[in-house]
Amino acid sequence: MLSHLNNACGGTVLDDLPPQASTHYIHTNTKDKHMINDKAKKVTIRFKAYLPQGETIFETRGQTAKALLFLVDSAQRGVTALEVASWAYRMAAYVHILRSKYGLEIRTDKEPHVGGSHARYVLVTPVDILSHKNS
Repeated sequence: MLSHLNNACGGTVLDDLPPQASTHYIHTNTKDKHMINDKAKKVTIRFKAYLPQGETIFETRGQTAKALLFLVDSAQRGVTALEVASWAYRMAAYVHILRSKYGLEIRTDKEPHVGGSHARYVLVTPVDILSHKNS
């Protein structure tokens, strides 16, 4: 059974990893990728973050979970708000939550275009998706 603890950065920490937990550096289940765009479903994920202070397991849900799945899937290419505009109306806010609540390092690259610039978000912290549920 998993025991839940609140950690210092406000996320839910889970100990006692299940034996089937993945140990990949970065892992996604690409067959589920199309499912995260389904607005009728609420996404919940458990993930392991390899933070400087050690490995930590978190659980998040909703738009923040969807944003993390897209960041993991995009790898070094990164994600712009325009690329996820069909569902992520506040991508910068989801990135802020992932940074502040879960301690993830997410790089913001500024990409110039005619009339200004936009941000491309790249997940730097290694993350392993342990479970992914739609409810």
